Amino acid sequence: SDLRLNDDYLSITQNYKHSFKNKNYFASAKTVYQQDYRRRIENEYLQTAEIGIKWFDRAKFQFSTSAGGGYHKYERLVYNTSTQENENLEVSQPTFIFDEHLRWQLVNSLTLIQKYTHLGDLTNYHFVFSGGLENKLVRDLFLRLEYRLDRDTEVSYDDKGYYDKALLTSLLYKF
Repeated sequence: SDLRLNDDYLSITQNYKHSFKNKNYFASAKTVYQQDYRRRIENEYLQTAEIGIKWFDRAKFQFSTSAGGGYHKYERLVYNTSTQENENLEVSQPTFIFDEHLRWQLVNSLTLIQKYTHLGDLTNYHFVFSGGLENKLVRDLFLRLEYRLDRDTEVSYDDKGYYDKALLTSLLYKF
């Protein structure tokens, strides 16, 4: 019995990144607001601060990692078995975040992309892994094909955590 009401998803993200004088180190901050009914979340607020290292930062190959902490607040729909109704559970907690990014330009117009984000600790976590190809069409317009894995251990559908996989196609305009 799938308890999801709908699959609506809304995400607004603001990223800030600052490179230090030593170009290999950077600081980043992220602010996120989400409504993700696939993960049974009504309102999610996330504010993080991270310190990172650019392991490789060349024109054709870039690899970086960052880690930090943040504040995570969300309202989750929880199914109460005794009343057989959904109830709101409000969670507010400090959290750990780890990000990893890889870009590898294979040829002039084709780039391999890969990203991994881990939010939480080792028992209650949400991770998103994506990897794919980005093809430059014209000037600043790109076609992206990526495979995405999304896992949230706090959500339970039929005694299993939320686990989603998708093949996504996007048109991107970079400015």
